[in-house]
Amino acid sequence: MRIYIAGKITGDKNYKRNFLKAERRLKKKGHSVMNPAWLVEYQGFTYSDYMDISDCMRRKCDAIFLLDNWMNSNGAQCERLKGINEEQTLYYNIDEVPVADSLDAFRQQVKKEWAECEFAPFLQREEE
Repeated sequence: MRIYIAGKITGDKNYKRNFLKAERRLKKKGHSVMNPAWLVEYQGFTYSDYMDISDCMRRKCDAIFLLDNWMNSNGAQCERLKGINEEQTLYYNIDEVPVADSLDAFRQQVKKEWAECEFAPFLQREEE
């Protein structure tokens, strides 16, 4: 399953650590993860710009994992509401997230092997 992580970023100096911890736990369960904390802060880009980019990331996912601090974030609250409106599955606790099925696990393994293939840079493939 493809899972987006939502939580407080603005004003949280530890947000990268919090999001990375969730990302690792979700990947350990065999899922593909979209983590908005991957985005690098650049001058000239506004909060709204980052929310637009994050929304594109979220829409590509099947589910949203909400960090414990999501209620303290206007952005995460909006992402949650959009997820509800778009019928994405919401998870509030890592224990609620199921282990990926064998097809998801197989896809993860193929992606890993593809990335390690010495010929990968020379081959074209379609992105999901």
